Amino acid sequence: MVLTVENLNKSYKSNKVLKNLSLEIDDKDLTALVGINGAGKSTLIEIICGIRKKHNGMISFKGMDISDKKNSIPIKRQIGYMPQFFSMFNDLTVKENLQYLYSVYELNDSSVIQNTVEKCSLKGKENILANNLSGGYRQLLSLAGAVMHNPSLLILDEPTSAMDPLFRKQFWDIIYGCNNKGTAVLLTTHYAEEIFNCTKVMFLYGGEIIHKNNVSDIYENGKFKSIYEVLDYYILKV
Repeated sequence: MVLTVENLNKSYKSNKVLKNLSLEIDDKDLTALVGINGAGKSTLIEIICGIRKKHNGMISFKGMDISDKKNSIPIKRQIGYMPQFFSMFNDLTVKENLQYLYSVYELNDSSVIQNTVEKCSLKGKENILANNLSGGYRQLLSLAGAVMHNPSLLILDEPTSAMDPLFRKQFWDIIYGCNNKGTAVLLTTHYAEEIFNCTKVMFLYGGEIIHKNNVSDIYENGKFKSIYEVLDYYILKV
């Protein structure tokens, strides 16, 4: 098991954002986390990535407690995180941004940078400032930074929200490539059709996981004819 979350709680004053939330991400899972705005998706991801603190509950990554400070660096070196908003350096070029992350991850194979550029469709963009990239290429650069160290778990928060269909296809090709090589993926999305790109789906509502299932089972049991019916059933009619 790559990631285990047990009875996780998080509140902001009197607002309970996460309520006794539990989930598991297995090796090679490609999981969509779906919910309306305010359901707690980003908060959950930020707690897993160590950006926010939980109030109580347990989160373990490959058996390591993420709350234990001695596990912080080993865990961060095995998790790739792409936040909802662009977080790279706007005044650095594509290559300079990746060189910076190369040093942060303490990698020792200089070919990683060029391989990442090619894998993430950034060839020819290496010397362009991040601030001068189009929205689609900025997202690809963010993804490059999240995958260049070959993480065991890739976490993506609404990664394709600013992408046109062509960039979105490129993006998903990269995700599939990482997943096929053994990287587990957890992503949030507001695009219903992207759920069908995943193997598992979890529906988050009011800080709780209200349903989780294999995506294939949702269709094979004959209950739903489209992913929009699934969303309507699990989210809109709660």
